[in-house]
Amino acid sequence: MTPEIRPIVPDEVAECVRFGLESFHPGFISFREQLGADLFNALRPDWEQAHSRYIEEACGDEDKETWVSLVDGAVAGFIVLVANTDTALGEIELLAVDPDHQGRGVGTALNEFAVNRLHELGMQFAIVSTGTGPGHAPARRSYDKAGFAPMAIQPQMLVRRL
Repeated sequence: MTPEIRPIVPDEVAECVRFGLESFHPGFISFREQLGADLFNALRPDWEQAHSRYIEEACGDEDKETWVSLVDGAVAGFIVLVANTDTALGEIELLAVDPDHQGRGVGTALNEFAVNRLHELGMQFAIVSTGTGPGHAPARRSYDKAGFAPMAIQPQMLVRRL
């Protein structure tokens, strides 16, 4: 079944925040494991509250496009797109699928939609960033399936304990 994809309405933002936070949880756990608890807690104190606020603000930002995927009339996923017309660079800023709907093609449909939508908007490139840990493996698989290729240009964090 192909999910319906349409623009978000304000009443759906809270649901997107709820499952968005849940779907990003494994990624933050990976970050914590990669960084160690002390550094993670210094960099991401109250990450759940901060990420909830980030999702809510991104979904309501009029300079971005937020789309939801519906399965049987219920919001099953969302995607936030940014189109920079000056650089012709489009970005998938956020993509989350309700854990109850993961593995059923919702993320794939959202990625395909994003690529087509960014192309419609005149973008020459589409970019997305994700983590390298095991908690981000499903996202990397989804982006790979959508034709995104990893680029080894991500910034590297160097740390010295004091």
